[in-house]
Amino acid sequence: LSILNVQNEQVTSLELRIRPQPYVVDQTFRFHQSESEFLKTTIRLQAMRWNASGEVHQVPPSTVPSHWAPPPPLPVALVGTQPVWVRSSDPNVVAGVHEQRSAAEPTEVSLKYKCGAAPEVSRFLVLVYDDAWFHSLHEIWEVVVHSLMRVDLHALVGQTS
Repeated sequence: LSILNVQNEQVTSLELRIRPQPYVVDQTFRFHQSESEFLKTTIRLQAMRWNASGEVHQVPPSTVPSHWAPPPPLPVALVGTQPVWVRSSDPNVVAGVHEQRSAAEPTEVSLKYKCGAAPEVSRFLVLVYDDAWFHSLHEIWEVVVHSLMRVDLHALVGQTS
């Protein structure tokens, strides 16, 4: 990146080195669906969860004895008390959140995806956010869909051939 002045002379330059990092996946869901059909499923968010995406809170080293291990991450706040928003890494996936009728009901995320031909395996990420601007990431799910060949069998009970 170079910044030029009015006389088109270089004033400063900035070199960026970007190292992409993979997402930390909190949960993996595997589904099996007939080829060329729609996978329609609903996943309930757990009320309280220890997730790998959350920040880790540690006790200052001066207050911790040397033989003591650092504490685990604090649990995420109850999901039922706040709304969530979802996005998918695949544009062919329709992801949404069901409206809750009461705060006691768990939050449900619905997914709809058209499967390919067998034996295709599709993978995509579902990102669950705590805010409408997709800034505060709550969880990351990996969804794996196996497209299988469908075989319909019709027979009468007791039939041998």
